[in-house]
Amino acid sequence: MEIFFRKSFQKDFAKCSLKIQTQTEVRVALFLADRFNPLLNFHALRGEYENCFSINITADMRVIFYLSGEDIHLMRIGSHSQLYG
Repeated sequence: MEIFFRKSFQKDFAKCSLKIQTQTEVRVALFLADRFNPLLNFHALRGEYENCFSINITADMRVIFYLSGEDIHLMRIGSHSQLYG
C-alpha cells in the first residue's frame, strides 16, 4: 500500500500547526493498521467529494482521500467548516 499526496493536500498540510501535522501522521499510520478503528470515524462522503472518504485527525480536523486499489491518495486536510463549507 502506497500513500500519494495531492498538491492540494500538501498546501493544506503546510498551513497546519506542527501539532496537527504530527497528529495527522499518527492517524494515517493508525488507518494503515486498522482502518475501522473508532478513533478515525472512517466514512464515505457524498456530494462534492463523492467516491472519497474521510477520517478524523482531531475533533474538528479531517483528511479527505480516495482509494485506488491498495493505494491511498490524500486530497485535503482542514477543519470541518474549511472542507465542507
